[in-house]
Amino acid sequence: MIIMKCKGRLVGLFVGNSNEVVQSLNEKHLIGLFHDVAEVTALVEVDWWVDESTDVSDLSISLVIVRYLNVNELEENLLLCYPLTKRCTGEDIFNAIQDYFCENEIDWAKCCDVCTDGGKSMSGCYKGLRGRIKIVAPHVTWSLCCIHRQSLAAKPLPDSLKEVLNQSVKVVNFIKANSTNTRLFKSLCGDMNSLHTTLLLHTEVRWLSRGNVLTRLFELRHEVIMFFEDHTFTLSSKFYESEWLQQLAYLSDIFSELNKLNL
Repeated sequence: MIIMKCKGRLVGLFVGNSNEVVQSLNEKHLIGLFHDVAEVTALVEVDWWVDESTDVSDLSISLVIVRYLNVNELEENLLLCYPLTKRCTGEDIFNAIQDYFCENEIDWAKCCDVCTDGGKSMSGCYKGLRGRIKIVAPHVTWSLCCIHRQSLAAKPLPDSLKEVLNQSVKVVNFIKANSTNTRLFKSLCGDMNSLHTTLLLHTEVRWLSRGNVLTRLFELRHEVIMFFEDHTFTLSSKFYESEWLQQLAYLSDIFSELNKLNL
């Protein structure tokens, strides 16, 4: 019992408990995970999923997810997450991947197929990522993500529904993008014995996330109202409008059905 009570102090004395130390340990852990995936990618044949997205701070990020056969099971892991600080062209995305390959001694011969969306920077035969990869790896096949096609089909929403969707994402980002708000909201949900304690962030990379985000927001609408009583936000009044809530529920149902179709 004495050891159990003292273990926190012992760890603090040997390792430290400052934010810088914790951040350093997290970074080392993530670097280790990426290094392990890079080692596997250098040894076995893999399929890629490549996409470019924008986070809540409007920073463009290039993501590479690899899928490979491990013994008798397919595994998927994140190989590369690289910020594109200047431009987001196919050349920039290719250069980021090429630099990572050189750094980790990964051979293009291990790449079998690349799966992306139909954007020009990705699928362009000359200046797009597809064209640049074909120069160094002519054997690589190309495929479009079928889920993304359905995502594109769902994009032309009526203006009123599109506005509700954008406003919902802003509400979630207001709570999730700030660590203090996230902790306070989680504590509030715990005090109210809610079914969930956190909201979900929306990202265009994971096309299935939209239905989950809206469903979770609608389920926690009462908790969000309570949270906004102490935290001023321009869109807080929307949760008192019955028409807005009805549209939110409608969007939640529609995108949830799209999720089921894709799964």
